[in-house]
Amino acid sequence: MANTNIENNYKNLANRIYDLDTKAYESTGSSLGRHFIGSKEKNIEELVRLLTAKKQSYQLRAELASVANVIRTIKDKPTRKALLSEYNSILQELKSHDTAFESVEIINEKVAELNPSNFSNHKPAKNEHLIICISRSHSSAGNDIGFALADDLHINYYDIDVLKGILNSIDKEKDTQWHEEKFKADPNYAKAVEMAHRISDNQANQLREFSRYHGLPKEDADFFNISKFLVEAAKTEDFVVVGRCADAILANSNIPHFSIYITAPADLRAKHLMKTQGIDSFKKAMREISKKDTMHARYYTKYTRRVWGYAGNYDLCLNSSSYGIDESVEVIKRIIQKSK
Repeated sequence: MANTNIENNYKNLANRIYDLDTKAYESTGSSLGRHFIGSKEKNIEELVRLLTAKKQSYQLRAELASVANVIRTIKDKPTRKALLSEYNSILQELKSHDTAFESVEIINEKVAELNPSNFSNHKPAKNEHLIICISRSHSSAGNDIGFALADDLHINYYDIDVLKGILNSIDKEKDTQWHEEKFKADPNYAKAVEMAHRISDNQANQLREFSRYHGLPKEDADFFNISKFLVEAAKTEDFVVVGRCADAILANSNIPHFSIYITAPADLRAKHLMKTQGIDSFKKAMREISKKDTMHARYYTKYTRRVWGYAGNYDLCLNSSSYGIDESVEVIKRIIQKSK
């Protein structure tokens, strides 16, 4: 009986998330507004899987953030308020159940008790949007802190998964428009498409990506497309963005922002990783942390020529193990003077 109740709770939550996306899409009318595409049954199954897959909390977070981002674009205030209220209700429900969404705390209790949290103030100038860029070492709870901060401030949240979803939607729309224009302009285009279908999937993908990314490696093209998106978004909205060299991108475009680097001692991050990813060996967890930190450092240096994690590059460096997730959010809020 208990297992049946748990399964029903997951299905009810999944249905609420799906219905919220449907309502948001109907309210915006945007071709990019619909997040869950395909049959309702398959989407519900996938959401239930994400709710129970402890190792994929980042995916569930990205799904919810994408829906919330669309809701915040709704111009009708009563509708927007009602849907955000339902969104917040879903978040509270998620936190009350043993789902993959629940964050695993990272905190050093002894250090936290000694920390007075006294900081100076920082506030954007008038007519500037509040933009918070978070860089983080692996398994320091940086994504959890960023998501919680955005939700607390009622502003949009972007990380690699959310941004990739946006870019994929834009690419699909561009592809559709491009094909429609070609069919209208060139009567022989249909034959060319038929011939292309005879090419192997791998070759077809290579040709498509070469055309889509103008011959650039996909990683480079993604970086430039994300850069363009963030610069444009900074002109119209407040948001929290995790990773993707956002601090350097906005600095190069002379866009005011608050940059934060979140980290924690390696041994605590390893233990945190063991809890969140189910890694059964401390040595394996340490190797994974070293590997991911090296990847982050190389990516950051490649596109910014800066040193990743160097304190001089950030407005604030935060040891998340000294505060935990919720208190880290409160510390950042106090610094930017942006209360609920």
